[in-house]
Amino acid sequence: MANQSLDAQELQQAVLERLGRPTDAARAGGTAPGEPAGPGEPAEPTGPGELLVHVVVPATPLREQVVGPGLEEETPLALAERSYALARQRLDRAVERIGALGVRVSGEVGDPDVLEATRAALTRFEAEEIVVSTLPRGLSRWLRADVPSRLARTFHLPVSHVAAGR
Repeated sequence: MANQSLDAQELQQAVLERLGRPTDAARAGGTAPGEPAGPGEPAEPTGPGELLVHVVVPATPLREQVVGPGLEEETPLALAERSYALARQRLDRAVERIGALGVRVSGEVGDPDVLEATRAALTRFEAEEIVVSTLPRGLSRWLRADVPSRLARTFHLPVSHVAAGR
């Protein structure tokens, strides 16, 4: 089970091809928006072969992210709340972007540990593939920790990798 690395445009093209839609229609705004399910509520298929996407954004602790000064003055509870809020913002943006491609999409903020967040989501959503989105190589802690390969070994599913900013 080999990992595949894609840029964001290649991922969009692959999603549209899987939907049977021409990729130039999406660039022209010709696709209908998807209907996102509620938070944490996996999308349900409405027809055979329909592509469903469930986005999981781990609530990565702020101390592990690149952020501005002043974190040392915050309480652990305030940091946890800000971590969740930031993950929620990322989730909302991802659901909106994927839904705009005409894909049925749902999502949830997960455990700060990416493997645990994935494990929990897979109990509610039967996946055929895992797509991991990271910062570019050199900035990504997940790539340094070999998260895509660890996910493939742990869950026995194909894993594709998308790097932001490529």
